[in-house]
Amino acid sequence: MNSNFLTFSASVVFATGTVLPVSAGEIRFWEMPKGCSWTTEYSDGNIWVSTYKGKRSGRYIVTTKNSSAGNEQINTTEYNERGLMTRRVWSGNKWESFEPHTCFGVTGNCSNTYRNADGVIAKTTSKTTRIDSTTYRVRAKSEQSASYATDTVKTTYFGLTRSSRNANFSSKLVELRNCNVPVS
Repeated sequence: MNSNFLTFSASVVFATGTVLPVSAGEIRFWEMPKGCSWTTEYSDGNIWVSTYKGKRSGRYIVTTKNSSAGNEQINTTEYNERGLMTRRVWSGNKWESFEPHTCFGVTGNCSNTYRNADGVIAKTTSKTTRIDSTTYRVRAKSEQSASYATDTVKTTYFGLTRSSRNANFSSKLVELRNCNVPVS
């Protein structure tokens, strides 16, 4: 379920004149047209289609459907002003949050607090290393588990994950629709 992304060494100027650095892990929703969707195939056989719905209450909103299971909606994900995931609500109203945001892919050392609807609270730490302009490696661990498998992530348009791989799992982007990007 890796759904995090990469952009390095750039700055974004918002209409307010605020300059925010852009780094690994961020999806650049401010460049993405509303309705842009991306299809990801996972090594477990799932095929998920995520669609950018726009901005609500200061958060970027993405809905995801599982096209390999009857196209049912499986979650709605919220991202902060920097394009970092902060909350995901799964079907059945199960939720998870990342405070202040997910650390997956945030360059350098990062820590956050993970919470979910089942009452789990865990501090997670990670170290993300830039390999090149479109590739990064993530090593993470939480209080409840020693270490997660190291992820190697490659990115594409808007900082979306083109592919992600670790010892246990992989994913690849197979289609972009309504995103106003060149066909390759």
